[in-house]
Amino acid sequence: MEILLGVLASASFLEKVSLLVVGAALTGIIVPVVKFRMDQTRFEQQKIFEAGLAREAELVKARAQFLRDLVDPVWQFQLLALQISYDSPSEEKYQAALASYDEQSWQHLKKIRALVGGARWFTSDSAYEALTEFVDGWLIHELDMTIQKRRRGDSANWSQFNRWLYAESRIRTDTLLVILASDFGLAPANVAQAASSRANQLETQDARSRPASAP
Repeated sequence: MEILLGVLASASFLEKVSLLVVGAALTGIIVPVVKFRMDQTRFEQQKIFEAGLAREAELVKARAQFLRDLVDPVWQFQLLALQISYDSPSEEKYQAALASYDEQSWQHLKKIRALVGGARWFTSDSAYEALTEFVDGWLIHELDMTIQKRRRGDSANWSQFNRWLYAESRIRTDTLLVILASDFGLAPANVAQAASSRANQLETQDARSRPASAP
């Protein structure tokens, strides 16, 4: 008994007991704090992950909407040019088609330019270059300039122009859409579906007007 009392009264024993008590107290405090910090870190990481998914979803939505919005004015512009050649056998219709082109083509072009400018933030440099080349190089410098030359009498063969534009407009537009679809990570089939209504207009209008415009 005396030995047990001696052990209990010894400084080393009391020190060990004190350390155990302090350790238990600290464990009760530190463990919840560490757990709270770990839970908070996981929560923050989850929020960052969810925000990234939301941004990605908005980006995909913006790109898909851009393609849908772009297809219409692009084909409208080219259809106005085709209409001139379709109506060229009739002087009255020809002049009306030229007037419609003058009045409406630049409205479509302004819309196209606005769309292209707004797409800069979600397109790569190469895709944006393809867009600007399509607008400036094809629609303005090649297509519109060809029309202006022909209407001034530099060339009167609108049938040849009709065949050239009918083929070239499809090639240029489809090539651009494939480039954009690849850049956006979208399926080309979905892009083709978005453009099919305007392409079908070309076919319908061409079939209706072919007898008058054929050479």
